[in-house]
Amino acid sequence: SASLLDNLMDNFGREYKPAEPLIPQGIKVMPGFKEGEGKVIGNAQMVQGNVLVIHKDQNEAYTIKNGHPLFMGDTLISGERSRLNAKMADKSLFSLAPGSKLVLDQQEYDAGKEERASTVSLLFGRARFIVTKLKKSKYQVRTPTAVLGVRGSDFALAVTPNENKLSFLERILASFHLMRKAHAAGFGILLTTVVTGPGTTAGFAGMIGATQVVGPASIC
Repeated sequence: SASLLDNLMDNFGREYKPAEPLIPQGIKVMPGFKEGEGKVIGNAQMVQGNVLVIHKDQNEAYTIKNGHPLFMGDTLISGERSRLNAKMADKSLFSLAPGSKLVLDQQEYDAGKEERASTVSLLFGRARFIVTKLKKSKYQVRTPTAVLGVRGSDFALAVTPNENKLSFLERILASFHLMRKAHAAGFGILLTTVVTGPGTTAGFAGMIGATQVVGPASIC
């Protein structure tokens, strides 16, 4: 319905505040920037405002600036009115909206064979991804409630609080034992929304049920 579409699109048009701070407890925000360990898997192309990076297995956060390298396992956190555009070694791009948190979990890329295996986690907020097509490509974005897989495409994801009231049908479904058990840890707390570009097809799976195909220029 039109009202449902408006509600879903609203997830991309506004900035939500998380229930808990995006910076974990015990993390110290340090002045300047310090590189992570291991190989560089990307670079920050354009940074606006205050964007922090926490390297893997570290308890310190540093401010990201234009041109700074990104490493596998980095956690990126954008503050209010802050944005990040990044270009990755596997020829993918992503942009992080204000109030968002994203983890660079894995990136394996062979330029000669045109092969990629990359995984990122959008824990909260909004991000847009442009994934160039390769001969063999596996690109996944995980959220607290869903997994999205693509081969080459342009899409955006939003992980936001689920502020919509449950419908009468949803209340009935939630009353069944299996539904209650499946959603006990987070039913109604977070909502993952995807919108695909004109030439994009993606596989989208939630906490339960089979993977469904989201076609071009669609929202789910």
